Amino acid sequence: MNFKLIFKTGSLLSLCFACLMLNLALGIDVVPNSMTSVEKSMIYPMSDLENFTIIVLPDTQYYSENYPWIFDNQTQWILENKESRNIVFVTHLGDVVDHWWSIEEWDNANTSLSKLDGNVPYGVLPGNHDGAEPNGDLTNYNNYFGFDRFNNESWYGGAYKNINTNNYQLFSAGGDDYLIFHIQFNPSDDILFWASDVIDQYPNRRVIVSTHNYVHGYYSNSRSGMGDNMWDKLVKPHADQVFLVLSGHYEYEVRITSLEDGNFVHQLLSDYQNRADSGNGWLRIIEFSPNIDEISIKTYSPYLNKYETDSNSQFILDKKITENDFMLPISIFLAWIILSIVITLTIRYFILRRPRKNQ
Repeated sequence: MNFKLIFKTGSLLSLCFACLMLNLALGIDVVPNSMTSVEKSMIYPMSDLENFTIIVLPDTQYYSENYPWIFDNQTQWILENKESRNIVFVTHLGDVVDHWWSIEEWDNANTSLSKLDGNVPYGVLPGNHDGAEPNGDLTNYNNYFGFDRFNNESWYGGAYKNINTNNYQLFSAGGDDYLIFHIQFNPSDDILFWASDVIDQYPNRRVIVSTHNYVHGYYSNSRSGMGDNMWDKLVKPHADQVFLVLSGHYEYEVRITSLEDGNFVHQLLSDYQNRADSGNGWLRIIEFSPNIDEISIKTYSPYLNKYETDSNSQFILDKKITENDFMLPISIFLAWIILSIVITLTIRYFILRRPRKNQ
C-alpha cells in the first residue's frame, strides 16, 4: 500500500474541504432572495440598477399635536428630493397622532401626508396612540387613512379584511421586487397568519415589515414581547424573504441583526419623539445601492438640515458578514480547519508507525 500517496491525498482533500467551508462561511448572503450585483448586471441594464431610497417616518404624534409645520417640512422635503434621491417609497411607523380622538391632530396629519398622494407611494399603520391599544378606537384612523384612500393605487397590495389597519404594498426597484407590510401595534395571531399567507403568494419578492412596537429600546437591545411574537410567527418562518424590520414606539435607536438558516434579518428601531421640539424632524433615509449590494442607513432632519452621524444613526447593512454575526461563520471555518489538521496528523501518525522493512 502506498502510504505516501494516501498521506498526500488526505492532506489535499482536507485542504480542499477547509477551503470549501471557508467559502460557505463567508458566502452567506446578507440580502436573501436576491441576485448578486454581478448576476443583476448580466440581466438588467445599468439604468435599472441605479440607487433608490426608502424614507422612514417614525412617530409623528407630537408634530400632529403641537408642531404640524415640522411634519409638513418632512413630507415637503420628500417631494423636493423625490427625483434626486430616487425615493420609491415612504413608510410611516405608527403613532401618526398623539390622541386618537382629536380631529385637529388627524387634520394636521392628513395635511402633511396628503402631500405624498399621487406623488410617492407610501404606507401607514396605527400605533397605540392612533387607537390600536386595547381600549382604543381605530375609527378616526380608518376614516382618514382607510382602505378606500389607497385601494385604487397600482402599488397598493391589499389589507387584512379590507381594513387598512394592516396592509401591504408592492414596488420594484434596483432589479428586485419588494413587498412591504404595515402592521398595527400588538397584532393578533390571525393578522400575523394573514401576513404569512400573503408572503406565500409572493415567493420571489423581498419583504420589509414596518410595525410600531417590535425592538425594545429602553432597557436592552432586544425585541419587545410583541416583537418576539412577530418574530416567532411571521419574521423567522419567512427569514428567507424578510430581510428588514422597521419599528418605532420606544424613543431610541437600536440595531439588531439575526441570522436564521443562513439569512440575515436586520431589525431597526428609530424614534425621536422625546427630543427638542418633539423630534426636530429627524427621519431615516435608507439608500439601496444594488451595484455594490449595499444598504446604507442615514438619520437626517430636513427641519434642521442636519445629519446625525454617530454609529447608531449612520451605518451600513451590506457585505456578507455583519458585526453582530461575524463570529458564527468564522467559527464554522475554524472548526473545519481544526478537523482537517486532526485528519492530516492522524494519517501521518499511522504512516510513521508503519514498521519498515529491513533495507
